[in-house]
Amino acid sequence: MVILAAIIQAMKFFSLAFEGPWAFAALVILAFLLAITIEAVIMLLFKLNRFKKCLLDSFMANVGSVLLSILLFLIFNKAEFKAISEFTELILLFILTVIFEAWIIRLLNPQTSWKEILPASLAMNLLTFGIMYIYLKTELGF
Repeated sequence: MVILAAIIQAMKFFSLAFEGPWAFAALVILAFLLAITIEAVIMLLFKLNRFKKCLLDSFMANVGSVLLSILLFLIFNKAEFKAISEFTELILLFILTVIFEAWIIRLLNPQTSWKEILPASLAMNLLTFGIMYIYLKTELGF
């Protein structure tokens, strides 16, 4: 937890020290790389593959989930669900991302069973979504 707090403080410092669209783009890329690394380590802990293969699988799964998130963001904005809160949208996005990333990992590793992939996908997305939620919804974020 101390490492998480240090990372969040560093991101907060950099977001205050630099302004403009380039700084925002740099933070997004940094957060993306951090998510890939965290998820690769979790996949390694679940013994899905070697670390380099876990990094590649994590990268591919996260590219897919970013594209899915953009699509869902456009759908939610276009449909204007007034009865659904932002937290409910986040939970829905979490569930869909867990399933979608597990599916991508399964496509990349057909020899690995769903019993191994789904818990790993749940754990890695729980951690990265938790970090994202804490960063965006507390005084640690923007």
